Amino acid sequence: MRNQLNVKREAREKNSFASRFTLHERRSSMISKKITINATPQQCFKVITDYKNYPKFLEDLKKIDVKKRKGNTCEVTHHIEVVKDISYTLLMTEHPKKHIVEWTFVCGDAMRDNNGSWVLKEIKKGQTQATYNIEIRFGLFVPSFVSKILTEQHLPKLLKAFKKRIETNS
Repeated sequence: MRNQLNVKREAREKNSFASRFTLHERRSSMISKKITINATPQQCFKVITDYKNYPKFLEDLKKIDVKKRKGNTCEVTHHIEVVKDISYTLLMTEHPKKHIVEWTFVCGDAMRDNNGSWVLKEIKKGQTQATYNIEIRFGLFVPSFVSKILTEQHLPKLLKAFKKRIETNS
């Protein structure tokens, strides 16, 4: 296994085209957005951790599979349709007392990494500041400007959809 990795690494170093893609593939940046929601952190947390109902209010999400629930963790597979059907699995870790949901990347079609969190803080009674943090890295054939546009354009829509769902369910 190690020999195969060394051979691949040496080939990348010799081939500048492959080397550029490898460097591009490693680039990622953390994006953080905040939104004020007229609900308590507990109400927000309840909707955010209700993964199976995401397709009811998230436009591009076609299906969710929740697997391997153990304690405060579970694996959630998202099936989305953007340009083509893509699926990816995240390991979700829920911290109900802290009002935090974190995730780490398990596997996926077009992604190489997807890590992030929801952090919910009460601003005043019945009002929560929800901070959505995400660090996402796409595969070789997704240029960084495309992944940045997808993330930055979809993120405000995602936050608005969660806000609406939480406020109508509270």
